[in-house]
Amino acid sequence: MQESSILWLRVAALLYLPGLLVALFSFLRGNAGNIRSNVSRGAMVAFLMGATVHLVAVVEEALEVGQFPAHNFFEAITLLGLLLAVTLLVCQVLYRFDGLAILLMPLVFLMTLTGSVAGANPAWNLGTGRDAWLITHVVFIMVGYAALVVTASASLFYLWRERQLKQKHLPGAGDAVPPLMTLDSIVAKAGGVGFAFLTAGLVMGIIWASNESGIRWIREQRILVAIGTWLIYLALVYLRVASGWRGRKAAYLALAALGGCIVTWVTHSGVASVLKQ
Repeated sequence: MQESSILWLRVAALLYLPGLLVALFSFLRGNAGNIRSNVSRGAMVAFLMGATVHLVAVVEEALEVGQFPAHNFFEAITLLGLLLAVTLLVCQVLYRFDGLAILLMPLVFLMTLTGSVAGANPAWNLGTGRDAWLITHVVFIMVGYAALVVTASASLFYLWRERQLKQKHLPGAGDAVPPLMTLDSIVAKAGGVGFAFLTAGLVMGIIWASNESGIRWIREQRILVAIGTWLIYLALVYLRVASGWRGRKAAYLALAALGGCIVTWVTHSGVASVLKQ
């Protein structure tokens, strides 16, 4: 992509950032009834400005290359992000669809950020902070994984306790497993915290990888697996917040997210050797 288009995309990503923070805040609160109050007017104004700048980047890229701007991965994901941003804004104007905003804001931000790292730019050079950036990225990811392990563990206990109750096996006074409502609360809170840290870690990882290997990072299986795991996690927290998923459905999805994290961990098994360099 052209340098000027990349610069516009980075500005758009910054303007989309408040929307991402609103979504993360909603996930952390874990209350579907608060979504409307969480989608603030300021965040939507910033999102509208971001979509405008995003449109400028796409149009400028099309004029520079003289063809429809979707002939490589970065142009295609940039265009898809713009279409999702426009869809979100239209639905907000016509239907005040705050649930859709909570889902699409993180996706639009991540797509725009991905498109914006298509080329090298000194403004994104990590310089002497490279090691600190990498360590922070790893710490965020590990905290996210730890929270997901707690989420999945509570989900397993939820399924076990539910099965006990269905079989009329009532817990005794000294039972060490909390009641279903407590387990569900643990799933919600740990899931929200884990998603926040995994999102921050993924964003830092994409920026770091683009500085280390340019655009080649998109062909790395481990990064694609990490993005896929993040999408499963997004589905988990979104369905809890916006659709009120509780109990067995949420527990199964939490276990699926944990499975994705295990695969991601296996594909990133060389991270320890990187930290020793």
